[in-house]
Amino acid sequence: MFNHLKTYFVHHRMERNGTIAVIIGVVVILVGTEIAVRYLEPAAPDLSKFNSYIDSLNGQKNIHPADKLYLTQDTLKKLFKFNPNTLSDSGFTALGFSENEIRTMRSYMKKAGDFKSVSHFRVMNFFDDDRFARLRSYIDLPDETEKKGKSEFSYTRKDNIQWSDTADVSMYRYNPVVADLNKSDTTELKNLPGIGSYYAKMIVQTRKDLGGFHTIAQLMELRNMTSETIDKIAGKVSIDQSLIIKIKINRATAQELSVHKYISFDLANRIVRSREELRAYQDIEDMVKRGLLDAELRVKLAPYLVFD
Repeated sequence: MFNHLKTYFVHHRMERNGTIAVIIGVVVILVGTEIAVRYLEPAAPDLSKFNSYIDSLNGQKNIHPADKLYLTQDTLKKLFKFNPNTLSDSGFTALGFSENEIRTMRSYMKKAGDFKSVSHFRVMNFFDDDRFARLRSYIDLPDETEKKGKSEFSYTRKDNIQWSDTADVSMYRYNPVVADLNKSDTTELKNLPGIGSYYAKMIVQTRKDLGGFHTIAQLMELRNMTSETIDKIAGKVSIDQSLIIKIKINRATAQELSVHKYISFDLANRIVRSREELRAYQDIEDMVKRGLLDAELRVKLAPYLVFD
């Protein structure tokens, strides 16, 4: 029986050499793998095709803009095409909008309705020219300046000027100014397209209640005023902002404050009481921190306040 078992372990020379070679090969593979794992840095993968694929997905309309943010880390730093009427708060945050700006937009949309065009979206006056220029090509709304053609709206400086840039109306080469919102009487205002006696009187009265206009977008506060009418008069009006009556917020009485269109009598009293506790407001942020102004009112009142 021993001899019978012995035959299983007795090999010819060639068989023995083959077995040894296999064992050595296995050992080399195992040792090589261990060295590679511990000491060799893997080559960086080629992500060019993957990134191209992601970019193609980002261009598809059936993907919600907010969902695109999570495809890659790089897309968190990229702007994406968006419709401000449907974009979520998280989507606006990804585009760099602050919480105050988002609240202001929501409040405006609640009162004025959806944005109708790129120029209508520009009514939000926390945009400066550079910031709006970066966003403009991504706004998924009709661009009314393109429809009107260059013959009517050719610019002397920047192509991103919209009708809400009221202080810069003079930048238009074609600029037949008919009236100034802070100077003209009702007769001159009625020469504007779409402005009859009713709106002319409303503009004059609102100008008095405000202490002067600082942006043409404030005309949206007039009853039944539309963005279409504002677009018609945008190139025909100017605004002399030097005529705005400023409020000395650290000196005005409650009665003087309450005269302003944006300040109720209750708010005026709270501003005075809070000022007495604080001694003086350093800037408008002091008023926000003390709960006197929300995001919308902060934007509205800022051009009218002087802190001295």
